[in-house]
Amino acid sequence: MKLKRVFSWLLACVMMLTMLPAAGAASFGDTRGHWAERVIGKWSDYGVIQGYNGNFNPDNPITRGDMAVVIDKLLDYQTEAENTFTDLGQAYYTGAVLRAAGAGVLQGDGRKVRPADPITREEAVSVLARALSVAPGGSSIGFADGSSIAPWAVANVAAFEQKGFVKGRPGNLFDPKANVTRAEIVQMLDNMIADYITESGTATPKGDGIVIVKASGVTLDKAELSGTLILGGKAGEVLAKNSKITGEVVKIHTSALKVQSSGTSGGSSGGSSGGSSGGASRPAAPGAYPLPKGQETSKSLGVFDYDMTYYVTLTAQDGADIYYEIAEGENAAPAPTAASPKFETYQYRQVMIEQPAASADGPVSRIYNVKAIAVKDGRTSAVSNWNYTVTSNPHHHLKVGAALDWTGKEVPGVTLIQDYDSDKMYLVKGEKRAMVLDAGYYDVADPADLYQTAREIVGDDTMPIDLVIGHPHPDHVQMTHQFLCAENRALGAKVYVNERGVDVLFDGFKAFATGSGAFAAEQDVREAYEAQLDTLGNGDVYDLGGTKFDVIELPGHQAAGIMLFDRATGNLFTTDQVGNNRAHVTDSFWMQFADLSPTFFADPMDVYLSSLQVAMERLDTLGEVRYILTGHNDVVLDGQGTYLDNLMAATQKVVDQGEDAMTPTLRTLDSFDGYLENTRTVVAGDRLTDVNWVGINVNLQNYLSDGYRGGNQDQLADLSNLSVHEPGKKGNLLWDDPNFGINVNWQYPADGTKPTRKTDLTFTANVGADADSVEVVPTAASSGASVTINGRAVASGAAYEAALTGGTTRLTIRVTAKDGASTKAYTVIVNKEGSNQVSAPYTYTDYNNYTDPFYPDTPGVFTVTQYMALFSDTEGATVKYTLDGSDPRTSDTAKVFDQTKFQAASGKGGAEVAELITIGADTGDDWDGSAKQTRVTLKAYASKEGMEDSAVASFDYTIDRMSKNEHKNRVLYEKDGMKVWQVIDYDSDKMYLIRGADRALFIDAGMAPAGANDLYEYAKALAGTAEVDLYISHGHPDHTTQIGDFVKAGRKVYMNKNDLAMAKLFVNDQTVTDDDFTFIEEGFRFDLGGVLLDNYFVPGHTPGSMLLLDKAHGVLYSSDALGCNRRSVADSLTLASNDVRVLLSSLRVFRDKMNALDAAGEIDLDTLETWTGHDDYAINDLDGHLDTVIEAAQNIVDYGPDKAMRNSVRNTAGSDGASFAGDRYANGGTGHFICMNGKKAAALSNQDCRTVCELANVKVTVAGGTENQMVGFSTVHSFGADNTVGAANTLVAEVPVGAGRVEIAPTAMSSNATVTVDEMSLNDGKASVTLNNGYKDVKIQVTAPDGVATRTYTLTVRPALDRNNPYKTLYPGEHVEQVALSDGSTRTFTSYVPEGARESTAGVFVLPDQDADVFGTWKALADRTDTTPVDGKWTSQQEKLIVVYLDGLTYDASEEGRAADIDYVNKVYAAASGRTMYCIHEAKNYMVGYGAGGTVAQMAAMDQTAVWAGLATVDAGAVDPAWIAANGAEMASSLNGFNDKEASTRPSATPKHTLPLPVWMIGEETDAATLDYWKAANKIDGEGAAQDGVTKYVRTKDWQRNEEEDETIYGANRDKDAYRVWVSGKPAGDLEEGIWIGFLSGVRRWMADPGGDLRMTLDPVADQGMARHYEKVGGWMREWYVYVPDSVTEDTEDVPLVFAFHGYTLNGAVYSGQTDWPKVADDKGCIVIFPSAINGSISDNGNAPFPAWNLSGDPTRMDDVAFVRYMLEDIARDYDIDRGRVYATGHSWGSQMTHVMALCEPGMFAAVAPLSGFIFNGSVFERAAAAADGGFAGVPVYMAAGTEGGTEWAICPVPPSETNSSGRTLAAWFALNGCDGAIDWANVGKDWRESGAYTKDGRWYALDYTADGVPMLRAEIVDYMPHATMTEHSYRVWDNWFAHFSRDADGSIAYTD
Repeated sequence: MKLKRVFSWLLACVMMLTMLPAAGAASFGDTRGHWAERVIGKWSDYGVIQGYNGNFNPDNPITRGDMAVVIDKLLDYQTEAENTFTDLGQAYYTGAVLRAAGAGVLQGDGRKVRPADPITREEAVSVLARALSVAPGGSSIGFADGSSIAPWAVANVAAFEQKGFVKGRPGNLFDPKANVTRAEIVQMLDNMIADYITESGTATPKGDGIVIVKASGVTLDKAELSGTLILGGKAGEVLAKNSKITGEVVKIHTSALKVQSSGTSGGSSGGSSGGSSGGASRPAAPGAYPLPKGQETSKSLGVFDYDMTYYVTLTAQDGADIYYEIAEGENAAPAPTAASPKFETYQYRQVMIEQPAASADGPVSRIYNVKAIAVKDGRTSAVSNWNYTVTSNPHHHLKVGAALDWTGKEVPGVTLIQDYDSDKMYLVKGEKRAMVLDAGYYDVADPADLYQTAREIVGDDTMPIDLVIGHPHPDHVQMTHQFLCAENRALGAKVYVNERGVDVLFDGFKAFATGSGAFAAEQDVREAYEAQLDTLGNGDVYDLGGTKFDVIELPGHQAAGIMLFDRATGNLFTTDQVGNNRAHVTDSFWMQFADLSPTFFADPMDVYLSSLQVAMERLDTLGEVRYILTGHNDVVLDGQGTYLDNLMAATQKVVDQGEDAMTPTLRTLDSFDGYLENTRTVVAGDRLTDVNWVGINVNLQNYLSDGYRGGNQDQLADLSNLSVHEPGKKGNLLWDDPNFGINVNWQYPADGTKPTRKTDLTFTANVGADADSVEVVPTAASSGASVTINGRAVASGAAYEAALTGGTTRLTIRVTAKDGASTKAYTVIVNKEGSNQVSAPYTYTDYNNYTDPFYPDTPGVFTVTQYMALFSDTEGATVKYTLDGSDPRTSDTAKVFDQTKFQAASGKGGAEVAELITIGADTGDDWDGSAKQTRVTLKAYASKEGMEDSAVASFDYTIDRMSKNEHKNRVLYEKDGMKVWQVIDYDSDKMYLIRGADRALFIDAGMAPAGANDLYEYAKALAGTAEVDLYISHGHPDHTTQIGDFVKAGRKVYMNKNDLAMAKLFVNDQTVTDDDFTFIEEGFRFDLGGVLLDNYFVPGHTPGSMLLLDKAHGVLYSSDALGCNRRSVADSLTLASNDVRVLLSSLRVFRDKMNALDAAGEIDLDTLETWTGHDDYAINDLDGHLDTVIEAAQNIVDYGPDKAMRNSVRNTAGSDGASFAGDRYANGGTGHFICMNGKKAAALSNQDCRTVCELANVKVTVAGGTENQMVGFSTVHSFGADNTVGAANTLVAEVPVGAGRVEIAPTAMSSNATVTVDEMSLNDGKASVTLNNGYKDVKIQVTAPDGVATRTYTLTVRPALDRNNPYKTLYPGEHVEQVALSDGSTRTFTSYVPEGARESTAGVFVLPDQDADVFGTWKALADRTDTTPVDGKWTSQQEKLIVVYLDGLTYDASEEGRAADIDYVNKVYAAASGRTMYCIHEAKNYMVGYGAGGTVAQMAAMDQTAVWAGLATVDAGAVDPAWIAANGAEMASSLNGFNDKEASTRPSATPKHTLPLPVWMIGEETDAATLDYWKAANKIDGEGAAQDGVTKYVRTKDWQRNEEEDETIYGANRDKDAYRVWVSGKPAGDLEEGIWIGFLSGVRRWMADPGGDLRMTLDPVADQGMARHYEKVGGWMREWYVYVPDSVTEDTEDVPLVFAFHGYTLNGAVYSGQTDWPKVADDKGCIVIFPSAINGSISDNGNAPFPAWNLSGDPTRMDDVAFVRYMLEDIARDYDIDRGRVYATGHSWGSQMTHVMALCEPGMFAAVAPLSGFIFNGSVFERAAAAADGGFAGVPVYMAAGTEGGTEWAICPVPPSETNSSGRTLAAWFALNGCDGAIDWANVGKDWRESGAYTKDGRWYALDYTADGVPMLRAEIVDYMPHATMTEHSYRVWDNWFAHFSRDADGSIAYTD
């Protein structure tokens, strides 16, 4: 009934609000100063909106019915719809709702329209969009919470955002589900409507938005409207003449638009676009505050002398706009117009009257002229004109006078002294000494003398003058040194400051002391200061002799703030502690100092609120305040007025409302970064009229303490004051408790730094022996919080009389925040003096206050068995108790409770009692599982010899246990489209149901017997959707038994695979199989629709423990992974038989991750709520909880289980001990606490703790940074067999590209172990390591405490890759590199890598002419040459190029000079090929030379031809023919991968002159000798053909065999067209582009024969017709190319498939050009896939990371095995792939990937062919060993290795032997494939050309092995094969191997000879 009455009252209010006559904004009592004041007044005047009872209630929600009323008034709808709504009765809004419904504007669900419901922001936007015909804006939304907007509202919100109709809320949030306020609706209307025509007549609409014609009889003249024109329902016919109307015209009811063709311009006939009539009077001229000097009479300004910068506020009648001009000089401002600056309510600094620069010669004045007009409804007021004077006084001048109160009267006994900045100082003279309060500003260049001024005022040279510093801010301390003069010191004068300001004060004045010359050195200042220094604090009485001041501490504005109160006069000197209220500077109290320095800060407002209330209570006990004398006010404030009330109200407003309480600031520290943006002001009172107004500046960075900003103020559960006093008396007994201090919650360090939260909230009060009660007054900081004392509700701020029982009485005050969930407990212990009675026992869980969340209103009722401890505050007391309700003093059942708390034998960790009392253990074998209640009465008393027994304490418990088949739930959250339920089973195990907009997720499946109620159906009913999947946090039975319910319903069940076997043991449906589970790892994200949950892996409690984090909503669902903090259950984390080290490692890693998210602003640890698998309430301090859990685990590791684990209070899962940490009993039982149960033998796997040498954690940061760069990292060690410590996981850190150094901070598992990093000791816990191009393999060694046992880890540091763009260029830009020449000298060159350059791209080596620069030209060409597709099919592709600019040429034409320049070119080539910052493919090195550089280029190309793929020269000089002949006769020393003559097992004799090269010689003259050389080298003997001015020579003769070379061997690899020489003058067009695109890029030099085979460049897509795929696979964007021959279509049956894996640094596109697999595909009808690997370093040699297959299965990289599976399934969707004929081949690193695929997926392939391809990678050998252990199916393997080149020798040593990697590979595959017989190592290891073990076929020498007659292994050694892809290998692999193998349906190998 009560709720119904309240609702009826509210409804009546709403009705009256909308039905009363309109009232202008001036009559609204609650809109003055509101941000929407102007628009509310405007639309109120129009009659569209109305108020009630003088108020508008701008911040109240608007209902849907009221929304209809507003729109109906706005547009005058005339037609009502039929009332079919079941919830729309007769009400004031009924007609409006039906008219809006008839117009299609307000839409219900067909049945209900919900008129009394508040309308949400997204609903409001949609309604306004329909009403005002706003076109939809698409789906692109810029708000941060755009994903939370309902689909039906997205387009409307997008339109409103794009048009500027809505701006959003703080944090770039639209907040769609929030209720829209009345003010917001008005502002939206104002934003949308450019003109609202409400009067008949002629009007010219203004603005480019929506124009509404409301009135009838309107003529639009000269209207140019591109926006929507709406003709209201009463507008009738609207005439438009001389107008251009291009926007939409909306006609309501019978309204019509008649357009008259252009003619004579018509004049106005009295109507106006604003709606005022021609006869209306113009508005009054603006007013100003303050008025100029001599005119202002306001009490607020008092005696202000206009001698500092001040600010003028302009005022006008409601609804008028103000425009102004300001200029220096009397009457100098021009007359303002509507184009002048507009005065805004919250204009920063408003109209500033700026003080001129001061002069020591005398006052300096300046006059500013301000003129202003008011404009309303198109009419303009008269001009207001003011001349303002502002004066700067000399800095040496101190103004002395009386302090004047608000009536202009003098405050007796006080002299006011002002410095040049108008800072106020006060002098008070007593009978024995005088005091000056504060010491102002000081200018060394123009010094004032405060001390001498004071001495003159005092008039007694023998009286000491003390200096008291109210707070040591700079504007209060700078003349302190003057009071340290010898004269004053000799008189015994003191300098007083609060102890927290001692150092701050000294730092604030010492420079002025020496700068003034008063002291020679800082040490002299310090000695004088310390000689006179004294401190003042609470309770001190400062006595001047006859005049005494009580000292009251009040930090906030500054930590050392004090106030002085004179009881006799009522004078309260506050300096800045309670602010000021200077009306002329727009704010009164600066609290915006977020963090200027460690000692220059202001407290958050919740902190200040407590300090203020404590101080005000102290003040209240001292007497009545008559005058308040502040540090800056010109007026002494009325102590009996409302100033202090307003101050308290403004402070409370911030605490209660957060940012909603704030307005933009008018003045702040804009010289400090961030202060202008972050300062806001909170106002109480009216600055323009109220002398007691308050305006507090706060900072968005600290306006509330951590955890309560950002809209979280409703979570504040603090007391702001707590007073205990004897009934009827003032004062607070807690003031005598040092722990209480000056603030209830915060303690202030003595050094003046920031306060910290108290960890002990227990306070003590002492009363007399006769006292039988005390009054307790708890005041909640938040007005919306509730308070209980010992379980009884108490009004905040009201007195509660507490009876005293015994000598000590314990009172527990619990505050529940406004959010209803956050709580905080305070304990008051009241001691009777002289009492001899023992303190009565109490329970540690605060029985009277702790409630089960399912029984919040009935303390003592719980859903599950409770575990209790009893304590008496009397030391040494004995506690006895009974559980049967009998009197423990006499009962036979009474037991003694041992309240002794003790630690483990190590002396470390938390202390706990030996055993707890069990309440309601009612789930034994005799329980039939039905619901039942168990009631227990616990009675206890305490006794001690020689003392009176305590009274008997009684506690009644009810364990209300539901049926085993049932579940209960409660709602935890319902916000932002998310709803969360906590669900419990019969044992109160906690499960969570999280529902988003699209689906729901249920966390854990509880514990229930067979036949229990279906958990899925229960969840489905709760969530209201069938889309409910299950997440299993870990495999224990209390979290898994009802998995079967979800499986049966076809829902997904997510869990970590490590816990699968455990979970399946307990599932209620034993038919569940592995396939019914979806296994997930860390990084998996659930998207429920507006709710994102990130999965984390935290093993330890179990091997597969996981948890979920909702970053956006600040919620962590941790289940048991992090333990619990159960107050009323005996244990909180169970290790069972697990080794604690895995848990310790994962906890440390997880804590780092959470701290990193907090630092990045992704979560706020101060507000994050953690819900566990067993806690009743959320853990609100995750950091503190994790510290406690880590401490418990760490103690086991450090001291061993026997010392670190004592007996538990409740052994679980076979535990025989527990490690304790934290204090279960702190803060009324709410402190962090962990009881970590486990088996001692298993906790360290029976290992001596002194030998523990594992690593627990490692943090890697880029030098100077803080972000941890570790990736894929959850724990250093996972579990091994029997849950012992397993092998180390992969340790990888990914650093930003370009990082040169990292700091590595490893944490050993044992605190007593030592750690080195690359053999370096740690410095401050870390080591600095230099990287090679972002890469380094780092060795971390841990040495156990015994100094003997060690363990070494490898940490790989590598550049980070973007998963969405893994092929991105890593090192773009210029790189200057150095080379060393053969003569020992060094030169530099510069390379340029353009954005978009891929791996294995082309390199153009540019040799400029002397004194010429073409670098920029080539860079520009590189930038604009693009590899991205130009259309959907990528029909054209241009090669990206890297420019290598050789700017180190000497151009010395001497023989030595030429040789040195050639050597330079060769060394640059070698350096640029080193793959350090970029990768130029060996087939794509080109050279371009200009002038003299061209001559060097020709000679360098002749010297080492085989490394170049093309040469172009421009205007090159001639090359000496003798040099050409001599050089050409030499044997080639570099054959591009083939061995040269000096170092070869089979030396080649290839003269240089025989090596071909494509050459274009550009210039007016052609060097004949050079031309002849290149024609001969290219075997060109015919005449050239002229084409477009270019003579082109091309080889035509067939490949030949002669004495110099045998071309026929490699002829098939070559293209004759590539053997070309061009000669021309400079071609037309872009020269460099023509050289690159027209010539060089067309040829590549592949490493397939000595000197390289030249082939024409084939684009894989444009030329070869491949399809490029680029899509996301496994979280990574991946690329692959697919070649499908023309003979294969979607209808072709049984198509063979070949995977071709490229080598290191390549990609699929490049590799396809190296091979002949496309030709094979054309001939054989197979499909070929060329995948591209992603970047991944394979060595620690400084190479940049280039594409490399993930051979080891590194979990931080893409799973390439899964990638291949994906490609197979993808191609199979389009073509009929013969799954029995799938093959794989690859070269080099690609050969290793081929091995990996055969080893991991043997059934996928019919045969494989790794080329250059024996196993050389250790991880591949490990995979081979693993395959051998698992029973391998067998895969036919063909391998080939060459004889040439260092790389080939290194990775594929030949011949194979039992000891080299090639032989090990042979042996591995021999065994895996079950080959017959044995390997004849004696012959296999001989020279293959001589051994009978090899079968020779030309260059090919083969070893063949069979299994049951089927060839299963072939290894070939290929003469003259370098480490390169041989094109002929493609056909050889197919014809000799793949074509013979297939797999039958059963997977067996079929071989066809």
